[in-house]
Amino acid sequence: MGIMRLIRRVQYCLAFCVLLACGSDRGGLSTTQQSTAATPPDSHATVILDSLSVLASPIDHDNAVIPSQETDKPESNVLSQVSSSDVKDDPKDEPALVPAEEPEDILAKAEKDRALDSSGTQSRRDTLSGEPFQEDIATSGEKPMPNQDTLEQDAGLAKSNPDEPDPDDSWNEMLQKYVDPSGLVDYKSWKAEESRLQDYLQSLSEASEGMDTESREVQLAYWINSYNAHTVALILKHYPLSSIMEISDGKAWDIKWIKAEGVTLSLNDIEHKIIRQRWKEPRIHFAVNCAARSCPPLLNEAFQAVNLESQLERQTRRFILSSYNDISPERLRLSRIFEWYGEDFGDVLVYVARYTRVPVRDDAKIEFMEYDWRLNQ
Repeated sequence: MGIMRLIRRVQYCLAFCVLLACGSDRGGLSTTQQSTAATPPDSHATVILDSLSVLASPIDHDNAVIPSQETDKPESNVLSQVSSSDVKDDPKDEPALVPAEEPEDILAKAEKDRALDSSGTQSRRDTLSGEPFQEDIATSGEKPMPNQDTLEQDAGLAKSNPDEPDPDDSWNEMLQKYVDPSGLVDYKSWKAEESRLQDYLQSLSEASEGMDTESREVQLAYWINSYNAHTVALILKHYPLSSIMEISDGKAWDIKWIKAEGVTLSLNDIEHKIIRQRWKEPRIHFAVNCAARSCPPLLNEAFQAVNLESQLERQTRRFILSSYNDISPERLRLSRIFEWYGEDFGDVLVYVARYTRVPVRDDAKIEFMEYDWRLNQ
C-alpha cells in the first residue's frame, strides 16, 4: 500500500512540472526550450495530454525505473524519455488518476462487510485478510477455543458415552449437601443417605480397573476422592462417635476393606503406597481428609482432573493461611502435618513462606501445634 501511494505522488509531481514548463515565459527558456515553446498551442495540449496518459497508464512494478533524484535537468526531458509507441492515441480512453484509498477508507469498508447479514450472523470472511471468523473455524480445520468438553478431553476425562452419568456427580452433590464451606460435616443428616454413599463406593471400585493407564490428573483426582469418600463411609458406619480414634483402637487407617485394582486396600495404603509414592505431590496433604478437627478441611466439592491444579493450590493456600497455623517473622507455629510429612515438603520454612506475605526470617523458629482429633462436625 505504501509503495503504490509513493508512485502515484511522483506521477502527480511530474505532471505538475510539465504544466509549469509549458506555461512559463519563453524569454527565460533555453535554446532547446524555446524551440519547444514555438510549438503551436494545440501541439502543447496534445503533448501534455499524451504525457498525462502515459503517467496514468498501469505501471509494470517489476520493470519500473525509479526516477533520478537530480534537480538540474529541464523538466521537458521527462517528455523526451517517452517513446512514441508508449503514447496512446486518445488519452480519454485511459482511466483517470484516482487517489489511492486511505487506510481509514479500507477499514471502514471492511467494517461494513462485517455487518450482520439478514440471518443475524456475521459475513463469512474478513474482507481485509480473507481469514475465517470464529464460526468458520470448525470448518477451516483450525483448533477452536477450548470449552469444558475439550478441557476434559485434554485431561483424559472424556467419557465413551456422554449420556452416561458421571459417578463423581453423586459424590459432588453429597459434599455440597452435607459439608459446609468451612469443611465441617453434617454426619447426622448424611447417615440417612448412607446407602447412596455405598453406591458411589461401588462405582469407585469398578472404575479402578485400568486406572493406572490414565493421566496423572485423572488418577490423583480419583484416589483423593476415594480416600475422602471411604473415610466418610467409615465414620457413618460407626456413627455416632466423637472421634475417628474410637474406631479400631485408633487404627482406623489400617483396616483393609477398600476394593480397588483387584485388591483390598486400607486408607493408609491409598495415601502412602499409592498417592505419596507414585506422584510425590506434597499438596495432597491438604486435600485428603482424616475426619479430625485439625485435619485440613474437607473440600465441599469433588476433585476433578480438569480443575485439579487449581483445587490443590487453593486448598494448600487456604490451610497455611488459616488458624491451623500461626506465622510471624520470627516464629512459625505450624500444624503437625509439616512435622509428620516434612520430607514431602523439603525445607518447611521455605515451603510455607511461598504462601504467606509475612516476611519470614531465615532463622525463624519452627514449632508444631497439638493435633485436635475431635470429629470434624
